[in-house]
Amino acid sequence: MATALATAVMLSHAGCFPFSPGKDGSGAAGPGSGGSTAHGSGGSGGTTSGVGGAGGQGVGACDLAAPLQGTPLIRHFINEGQDMTLNNAPGLLGFPLTISEGDNDPTWAVETYHSALSWSTVQGNGKASAQNSNQVLPPTSSELTIEAVVRVVSVSDGIELEDASQILYIGSPSGEVGTISLRVRSSTPDGMNTQFSLDGRRQSANSNEVFGCWDYRLLTTDPMVVHAVFTASSSGVISNLYVDGIAQDRSPTAGCDGPDDNMGYLAFGDSDRYVLGNRQAGGRSINGSIYYAAVYSDALDPGPDGEIIANVNRLRCDDDN
Repeated sequence: MATALATAVMLSHAGCFPFSPGKDGSGAAGPGSGGSTAHGSGGSGGTTSGVGGAGGQGVGACDLAAPLQGTPLIRHFINEGQDMTLNNAPGLLGFPLTISEGDNDPTWAVETYHSALSWSTVQGNGKASAQNSNQVLPPTSSELTIEAVVRVVSVSDGIELEDASQILYIGSPSGEVGTISLRVRSSTPDGMNTQFSLDGRRQSANSNEVFGCWDYRLLTTDPMVVHAVFTASSSGVISNLYVDGIAQDRSPTAGCDGPDDNMGYLAFGDSDRYVLGNRQAGGRSINGSIYYAAVYSDALDPGPDGEIIANVNRLRCDDDN
């Protein structure tokens, strides 16, 4: 069963799309601290029309000339029109994604601000995928960042964590076990409280494990810039999630407290599949849109002048180029 989220009116910012509200708070409406009335985010007072709550970390004005930061391995701008393939960004190794339709999804969509792949139902079979045949993803990795611009319309409610909709999946060709995947599910019957999760299998682990879960209240169906950051070393496994540049609180849900040991790296084989909007085996689609997706070989810096905020600024202006 799918639970629909509240519908939002899209604001008219030339060249940009609006920020989704952040966490609820108390207090008078006002612009987000550090941002403008159009770009403040983090609290429900992040815009002048917000009610209550001081805005969180503001996000600066659009700068279309600013390059995206970090060291990308994979980057797909979903702007190529009615085609069945998506090509890796210029300057990166060739990594074309093949779009496989299932249940009439995904479809190409040119929405108010930009192009997207769109899914109309949850738990369908459509996806965009490629094999890691050229070892675009390295044999081992101790740091990784997933970056995506995504809009979630509805998710399945009352489902187990392992049945959650997939935003991005990297894993086995059987398509059920991911080396790492970013997922989203409903955590309340109204579908407005959602839970992102980052999970997968480290080289030292005997089975899949949850690296972290983050509760997030989706008050609109506006697009979000999501960053999931993973690091592993002898001193510990660290994972964090950022929505529109704002660090999200970890969920107290049982089983979401991350690995209980410190060693281990992500390992990628040349038979692994990279999938957008589903897992390789299907049956885990989102109902929504993906506008852009990238994977970095490093853990992007979340600081006020760091790479995550810089990329949020850039992607909010234009995620098609």
